[in-house]
Amino acid sequence: MLRFFLVGFLALVLLVVAVAAAVGEWGWWVLVALLAGVLGVGVHDLLQRRHSVLRNYPVLGHMRYLLESIRPEIQQYFVERNLVASMKMVYEPQPNDPAGVS
Repeated sequence: MLRFFLVGFLALVLLVVAVAAAVGEWGWWVLVALLAGVLGVGVHDLLQRRHSVLRNYPVLGHMRYLLESIRPEIQQYFVERNLVASMKMVYEPQPNDPAGVS
């Protein structure tokens, strides 16, 4: 129920911004276009039945799927860099280690 309230609130904000755009300058129309796009995505996500993540979190679910799609690149950049640093630390001899002295 809260989801429908949020979509209704977003529609009301879109209406107020559209009125401001009709009275104001062209910059308001950019905001109207962005809000209309977000509202359209939110309504589509609420009505679809395929993905429960998108149905429960209408717009933020798309961010999850975006991050999921670029996960290998992010993991390669951060995890590999940390792996090399930890391997250097593991294979580096310690100065006062009796096990390392032969």
